Amino acid sequence: MSAHTRQEFETFMSQLQTTNQSLDFFCDFDKISQNVQEIKLSLCTLNSLIGAQDMRAAVEAIWRRDNSAFNVMDILIAVRSEGKKYVLNSLNNCVILDTLFESVDGVMEFLENTGLKEIFQKQKIKNLVDYVFADFAHSRKIDYMKSQMRVYARRPRAWFPIPMSLYI
Repeated sequence: MSAHTRQEFETFMSQLQTTNQSLDFFCDFDKISQNVQEIKLSLCTLNSLIGAQDMRAAVEAIWRRDNSAFNVMDILIAVRSEGKKYVLNSLNNCVILDTLFESVDGVMEFLENTGLKEIFQKQKIKNLVDYVFADFAHSRKIDYMKSQMRVYARRPRAWFPIPMSLYI
C-alpha cells in the first residue's frame, strides 16, 4: 500500500464537512410523541395532583380509581427504572424504586422525598404530559452527549489537557 501524497491529503481534507447532522437529528418528535402517548392516560390522571393542598387525599382518590397510574412516576424524575433502579427509602433501606408505587404510603414517600409534592402544590408544573414530552426531548440530547463523551474518552490522554491545579 502506498502513502498518499500531500495533494491527495489536501483534497480529502477540503471535502470534509464540519458536521453531518441536519436539524432533524436532534429530536425525533414522532418517537417522543409515541412514547408520551403510551403513558398519556396515566399522566392525565396524575395531573389531578397539581395544585392539591391535601396531597394524601388526592393520592388516595387516584389510588382507589386506578392505582396503575402511579407506575409512570419514575419518569417524572427522569428515571426509567423498569424495575431495576435501586434507591434508599426513608428508612435508609435499599429498595427497588418501583416498589414505592405499590402503596399510598410509598407514593407519598416518593412525592415528599423527591420534592414533587411541593412542586405540585405550588403548581410549578402545569401539565405532566407537556412536562414529560419536554423531558423525553431533553433525554435524547443527553443520550447524544453521553455517546460523544464515550467517543472522546477512548482517545489518547493528550485529548484531555488537565490543569496543573488538579495535580496539587
